[in-house]
Amino acid sequence: MSTKSFQVVFTGKLCSGKDRREAIAELANRFRLDFKRINHLLSSDRVIVKRCASQAEAASLVRAFAKTGWEAQVHESPAVTGDEKIAGKVDSVKEAFRTITASDDSCVLKVPTHWQAMEGLNDGAIIQAGSLVENVFCVVLSQQVSLSETDESLNDYCSAQLQQCAKQVSSGVVTRQTEKLPPEEGGGCVGEITAEIGGVPVAYLVACVRRGNRIFTQFLWCELREYRHKRKLLRKVSASFDVLAQSVGDREAQPHAKVIPLY
Repeated sequence: MSTKSFQVVFTGKLCSGKDRREAIAELANRFRLDFKRINHLLSSDRVIVKRCASQAEAASLVRAFAKTGWEAQVHESPAVTGDEKIAGKVDSVKEAFRTITASDDSCVLKVPTHWQAMEGLNDGAIIQAGSLVENVFCVVLSQQVSLSETDESLNDYCSAQLQQCAKQVSSGVVTRQTEKLPPEEGGGCVGEITAEIGGVPVAYLVACVRRGNRIFTQFLWCELREYRHKRKLLRKVSASFDVLAQSVGDREAQPHAKVIPLY
């Protein structure tokens, strides 16, 4: 048995008769994009913004872009056989990772090699990365704290981050309360949230780790329908977090959960 997938490609071309300034404003409003994300779309050559399981889903997204005044196209990917699927699963287990260093050189995170360093996901983040093709993203924030060095205080802090994130995103719901991570996953605490971005259900993995007088908070997210399959990968990325120095200077990032994927 074979399956096909359908890529939605943003061409960067205006629909006939559409004013460019108005179209940019409508694109930003419809997909909740900031200036940096808009600039990335318009300055890149034919960006693949989504891979869809059905042609109908892909066509729906193309129509959504057209309503904002922009042309998009659907490209059908080659059929994948059952054997190829199995091979793909084996390859994914051996997926290569690369290291991304924080903007303040305080920590590192290992992400799949096809993920890219990004901007505009969260202005206070020290690490921003992800894949526009797979719609999976992560950010890392840090904050100086004066909390007691106990598991309970870290758990309370992570719980507060979950609640804050849930309040800042549309239809945010805490679906998994904070729990302690085992040492092999970096220690710390982790919880989960679901929300909607531009009408698309998404799921967040939120992890907090304490190092010295700082707490590092990781937000990793993808579409809700893909979360069950990507959860293991997101946990692996989160567990790879490491601090480069005990003292990371005076820079204090605000732990806001202003995390908005493209679609």
